Amino acid sequence: MNLIDGMKEFLTYSALEKGCASQTIGWYKQNFRWLLKFMESKFIKPTLEDITLGLLREYFYEQKKRGLKSITLKIRQTALRCFFSFCVRQEYIKENPLSKMEKIKVPKMLPIFLTEEEARKLIQTTLAQKYDRELLIFRNRVIIGLFLFCGLRIGELFRLGIKDVDIAGGILRVPQGKGNTDSRIIPLNHIMKKWMEEYLVFISKNGYESSGKLLVSSFKDKALTDYGVRRLLKQILSKANLGKKISPHKLRHTFASLMLQGGCDLRSLQEMLGHTNIATTSIYLHCDLNHLKQVVNKHPLNFNYSEF
Repeated sequence: MNLIDGMKEFLTYSALEKGCASQTIGWYKQNFRWLLKFMESKFIKPTLEDITLGLLREYFYEQKKRGLKSITLKIRQTALRCFFSFCVRQEYIKENPLSKMEKIKVPKMLPIFLTEEEARKLIQTTLAQKYDRELLIFRNRVIIGLFLFCGLRIGELFRLGIKDVDIAGGILRVPQGKGNTDSRIIPLNHIMKKWMEEYLVFISKNGYESSGKLLVSSFKDKALTDYGVRRLLKQILSKANLGKKISPHKLRHTFASLMLQGGCDLRSLQEMLGHTNIATTSIYLHCDLNHLKQVVNKHPLNFNYSEF
């Protein structure tokens, strides 16, 4: 089977059946381009039958020689592993050529996040911004709040619809899973509830609801884009002058870290973050040694140490 045709079919499946975010689809496409470019340089036909374990070993060896980091190589290997697994299920190939290759190991790294003081400064900078459109006053603080108070992934922001906000119940439903049919529930704290309510009232009064999306652009019939959010964060972070390179996902890390510092239990945090495995959530326990020391001192027997 033609490799490019198989890749196109996989991308369609990932977008329509699995409900993958546009960012994930773009990531798959880029990984496919690198493999196709490598095969072209070796004068190998772009067919599924011509992809062997030996070819893929050579591909990753060349990638490593170029100085790519382990995490980058792992991401590229994962993308191809998903694609070949799809081809096996479709019976285009008999086995996944990567099934006999060792998974690339990545050194464990602790998440990078903002301190409480830095997070406050980011919020204050957002609120102090001078905007040329009234919409931005209400919308931009909601965006920052969705990261810092709700711990959303950037891809989840764009799946949110107006219907996913329940102001009366004080909750946010975050669509996830296949076809976005499943949702996880995140309670809105007092600040986030106030910001969200004021934002919804504004867009309702001013005709910004036609797209049905929660986050809208200045054009009334258009939803906000990934690029728009990243550009906004870049501008606010630059003015906040935090001295750190902070991505949207690092703001999600900040939410997790601050929730634990505030006394949130690990199981509840797992639910809010949407982690399937609590081991993924537990990495945040290693981020703040001082917090762990405070928690261990809450052991009930510790208050009666004089008895011993």
